[in-house]
Amino acid sequence: FPVTIDPEFNRIGGVVVVVSEGYGREFLERAENKRQNIELYDFLPITELAQLFADASVLIAVLDPAASSFSVPSKVMSYLSAGKPIVASIDPNNASAKILKNTGAGIVISPEATALEFNEAVTKIISNPQIAISMSESGMKYSERNFDSNVAAQFFMKQINSFSQTSLL
Repeated sequence: FPVTIDPEFNRIGGVVVVVSEGYGREFLERAENKRQNIELYDFLPITELAQLFADASVLIAVLDPAASSFSVPSKVMSYLSAGKPIVASIDPNNASAKILKNTGAGIVISPEATALEFNEAVTKIISNPQIAISMSESGMKYSERNFDSNVAAQFFMKQINSFSQTSLL
């Protein structure tokens, strides 16, 4: 969608930080798309990215509609673990969209949504601290229940053990 910033977003001093390379980044770098409150960064080391997440008020995920039905974007899983509210422009039938809706950790908008609808979703969170806190807590709870590294390690160890006990002949 076109690069449009909601006046309310400007009023509250919002800044959009984009970490990207490739086509999306090139699009935003074009003179007609440059905005004073959009900051562009190349891909970052994980420690810097974690700090960026920690500093953010809202994390944004955009998934191409063509990939949306079968992809589970890892960025949404990372955002849930960061404990920040999420606005996701993804197919409502996508697994990540269902997680966000079921947990209340974010707002899902259609990939066909207008820039104004997208901005309204972000502004709704930023302008309502209770909503932001509730979404943050919901995301963290989901992450703690579903992304426990000990649970994942136990699962993989079971799989490895089952393979090592199976004859390959």
